[in-house]
This record gives sequence, structure tokens and C-alpha cells, in this order.
Amino acid sequence: MKTRDELIKLMQLIANELASEFEFDEVNIGEDRQKGIWGEEFTYYLERTYGECTKDVTYKSSDKLGRVNFRFRFVTPCISIKTYDDNHHEVFCEVEVDKPFDCELKKHSEDDQWTITQSTLFSPEFGGLEYYNKIKSKLVEYQIIK
Repeated sequence: MKTRDELIKLMQLIANELASEFEFDEVNIGEDRQKGIWGEEFTYYLERTYGECTKDVTYKSSDKLGRVNFRFRFVTPCISIKTYDDNHHEVFCEVEVDKPFDCELKKHSEDDQWTITQSTLFSPEFGGLEYYNKIKSKLVEYQIIK
């Protein structure tokens, strides 16, 4: 259905739409070439093997804390939302989208199906789960996942 490049562009579009919804209008576009402790040589390997994997787009506001972010966790594209409630609880969700992994074959699926492969929630009782559902519904709306 969608190539990895199409997936990346759609996820960047979704992050932009979510940022507008949360009124995060300051955009910072950068790169993560270090991949944590792994270093830039590892990043070169990932780029040669999988393609684009360094863009980091963060949407913020000077009026409030929080952000919407598009980034890669190694080569897997991610979208996250981070805000704070009135009691200063951090509310966070990050969703990664990739091909399903077949444990028997020890490789990712080769069909055109994408799926949520990992999600991280902070403070589900204060809105983290709501953010997960918001991101997931956008992924369904754009026909990335079913």
C-alpha cells in the first residue's frame, strides 16, 4: 500500500496536524546523527541499509510547555505528544510504526502492511492514553494502519 518513504511523509504530515491542534507553532527541524550512544558510523550503516532515519521535527510554543515531535528511533518513524496538565503532571505518548516482525522468519514482513510496533505512555490517567488514541486515529485516517 505505502512505501517507507510515503509512510515517513504521511507521519510528518500527521505530526504537523497534531501540532496545529495543540497550537504548537514554533518548528525546529534537525537531525539525530548520533543515535544515542551508537554514534554516527552506526547512522551511516542505517542510512545505507534502510534509507532516511535522521530527521527530527519538533513543534513547540513559547506560550506553554510541551511539544509534538516526529523522529526516528533508529530507523523506525515515531510521533510523540508531550504536554503538562494543570497539576504539572507530564502527559506523554509516543507511537512507532513499522512492518510487523515475523519471529519464525526472523525478519520484517515484506507485504505492504504497517502496524504500531511500539508505544510509550506516561500518565495514562491524565491523558497519555487519549494521546495514543489521537495518534492511532490519525494513522487509521491516513490509511497507514487498519
